[in-house]
Amino acid sequence: MSIPFYSKRQDEAIDPTAAGLRVVYLYARLPSDIAPEDVYDDDWEAPGVYEVLVPAEFSDAFAANCALAAYNMVVPIKYLYMFEFTVRDSETGDEIEPDYSRDYYEFADRCGGVTLLGHLA
Repeated sequence: MSIPFYSKRQDEAIDPTAAGLRVVYLYARLPSDIAPEDVYDDDWEAPGVYEVLVPAEFSDAFAANCALAAYNMVVPIKYLYMFEFTVRDSETGDEIEPDYSRDYYEFADRCGGVTLLGHLA
């Protein structure tokens, strides 16, 4: 199984600034204390660093929510609870905390795309 590239504009390059978007990075990891035999076979493809395009007008917390929602909609994970997720600002590298009081999926359709940059071990 391979992680698909997803973009609403797959046939053209997206200039995030011109499109009213900004870039955040989503890190999806399996904790080191997870027993390999407990991980669903296809879930081994999901850990990685992803570039996610989110609306520029979103607060940092909403940008993190949007990134998590977009990732969860395009990267199939059977046992999501086994993963750890971190969202970082692409310019500063600072970690962005999501707003846990909001439903992530209300933001999913606002993202410009999710691109796998590389797998994490």
